[in-house]
Amino acid sequence: MNLFFYILSIIGFFLYVQTSNYFYYIFFHENIHRKRFVLIIFIQILGTIIYPYLKSKSALQASGMSYTLFFLSSFLYGISLKDRLIYYLFLIAINICGEMISSSCLMFIFSFIFNVDKIFLDTILKTNQIYYLIGLISAVLSVFLVIKYIESISKNVANKQLKQIIKICFLPLVLVFTTLNTIYATDKNTFMIAAIGSWIIVISASFIIVKGINKYQILQKESIKNKAKQEILNLQIEDMTTIDQHYRNIRRGNHDFKNHCLVVLNMLKSHDENVKEYLLSMKDSYQSEESKK
Repeated sequence: MNLFFYILSIIGFFLYVQTSNYFYYIFFHENIHRKRFVLIIFIQILGTIIYPYLKSKSALQASGMSYTLFFLSSFLYGISLKDRLIYYLFLIAINICGEMISSSCLMFIFSFIFNVDKIFLDTILKTNQIYYLIGLISAVLSVFLVIKYIESISKNVANKQLKQIIKICFLPLVLVFTTLNTIYATDKNTFMIAAIGSWIIVISASFIIVKGINKYQILQKESIKNKAKQEILNLQIEDMTTIDQHYRNIRRGNHDFKNHCLVVLNMLKSHDENVKEYLLSMKDSYQSEESKK
């Protein structure tokens, strides 16, 4: 690989890595650690410089390094390990799906329009630097568009709900990129069958995702309604308890007043001279209770 294409590869892969920074930023920008920003960007730049060399030697090592750089982006934000793993795995699923979908389209163009005989994608990309750059930029664009769509959803959905949506989407996405992986192992004669089968899986997975999200939204609405009903019921119970307590206080007051009257009557019958003091003490007692209320 000459210097010009090497530099273009570095730029393309750096943009690919920045999709992960953008992805985490959508969800966690309020918890960003600005002091780590320079260090992590420096490590990512260093990784992108090494990547084209690793890609020419070992695709597995190059992929491992790219996924490590994706995970490294999560350390820009103060989030729990569980959230790091959930969002990282979803990011990887998006990247692999985006890469494979764009690759399948490129393979169709290369084999049937440009009449390229070597259909195996790695062979095409290794034998032609232009094809490699086209594949890389296509992957960047496809992943960026998916993340941009997620950003538009996140503006209308709370993070907690969005996390549940991500969990719903994860397994269908795994199904998609596992199926699309068969395209890499096909040849020119069987490519069309593999592509049609893969796209049927993609459409089916998309249907599962949409149904899952709709079901989740229905459950959320029912949960909100049930919560509202429970709050109304709690208020009614609280009001009934207050009214019952009020009547109890009235009955208790009536009972006490009746007893006081009986005491006064007995004192009057016996010509007790302390009746006046007793009545005054009753008056003071009622006044103190009224002041407390």
